[in-house]
Amino acid sequence: MKSVPSILLLVERGDQGHQALSKALLLARHLYARLDLFLCDTERYSFGRSSGEEPAEAALHARVADAREYLQALRKSINAPEIEFSCDAVCHVSLRTALADKLGRSRVDLVVKAAHTTQASRDGHGSIDWPLVASCAAPLLLTRGRPWHPVPRFAAAVDLQDRQGRALSQAITALGESLSDGCGAELETLFANSRPEADFEAERQAATLNALAQAHGLDARRLQCLNGEPTEVLPRFVADRDYDLVVMGKPRYGGPSEPSRGVAARLVMVTAGDVLFAHAGDGPTRLQVRGRPGSHLP
Repeated sequence: MKSVPSILLLVERGDQGHQALSKALLLARHLYARLDLFLCDTERYSFGRSSGEEPAEAALHARVADAREYLQALRKSINAPEIEFSCDAVCHVSLRTALADKLGRSRVDLVVKAAHTTQASRDGHGSIDWPLVASCAAPLLLTRGRPWHPVPRFAAAVDLQDRQGRALSQAITALGESLSDGCGAELETLFANSRPEADFEAERQAATLNALAQAHGLDARRLQCLNGEPTEVLPRFVADRDYDLVVMGKPRYGGPSEPSRGVAARLVMVTAGDVLFAHAGDGPTRLQVRGRPGSHLP
């Protein structure tokens, strides 16, 4: 029997949390995946502490009970009999640690989280938890909940700076292909090249793209070579094409000047669509197992 893909939604209270829920439900329906609603209450964790002491057990139990009641009310509001659900709530000082523990206890193929950014944050920092994005042990999708086009437009940004090699490119393209097959989307593969202009002759560029297509089993006609620094050309190209979802490598978290994080931050800032982060260690995905290749969203 084929295993069912599993999607984990990081539940948040408020409008942005409901937008993420809508996108998680959309993905669960089209990928025939189960949906795990996971609520980690970090804001209220400190309420159960007194000066320098361990959290009071009674207070923490009350916070967890409240979180579970919220999840149950949320679950009852969802009319999706075709989706298998589970609910889990914890009270913890760190969402990152709580998520790592959750992923260590169960197989998850995709994590969905609301994206929080502000126009005032030109560097893309906003309130995105970049350490959580970088450390997440499963593919992580950040969403603002924008509806997709009737025929969704997906892109896979392959190995932007050639730092993690073929394994990362394969993980990115595998996720892009799985999701596009399951959701009936059109997929383009983007390849940003920041080498000197002398390396951009038409013949050399064509040879590079053909080699990339052969190495990863891609359609060369769906490859786009973007000449220039990834931090500049990729966000601009993605915004112009108005993709519904972009798959790219997870940023390493080493401070604001980390190059790969700069690409991720700027892309999240400029695009209204979803961004899905993967890394070379994500391994094979089950997201295509039960999807409906060629089916289009209503």
